[in-house]
Amino acid sequence: METMLSERGKLILVYKNYKYYVGRVLKRTGENSWRCFKKRCKAQIYTLGGREEPIFSRTSGTHNHDSDSEAVLNRQKISNTVKRKATDDTSDRPSKIINREVSENVLRSITVKDIKYIRDNFNREKKIKKCATNTP
Repeated sequence: METMLSERGKLILVYKNYKYYVGRVLKRTGENSWRCFKKRCKAQIYTLGGREEPIFSRTSGTHNHDSDSEAVLNRQKISNTVKRKATDDTSDRPSKIINREVSENVLRSITVKDIKYIRDNFNREKKIKKCATNTP
């Protein structure tokens, strides 16, 4: 079980290659509820402790879809990190930021196609930020 940030900077929980978003805190038990990312799926997971480092408690419901592959989850995690750095740190070259993130996650399966997707996301994010700052 691990947490990561989504494209919009929200906290995501990954458990058994399924992604969950933050639901609510149950008053009676103090558990955090997390709902499956797929809109039509009713699966939930409950955790104890903080949202940054959750401790597994229980699950509810079953998934009506397949889980995400490990490669897709790794690419999304790296891509989201690179996109955040594109908006935060504008002084570094894009290739330097991408290479740093890929090298830090070298144990994970990253293909050339994945790096192309990451680079495209990075450039799209920088373009959006540039347009937002130029708009009066």
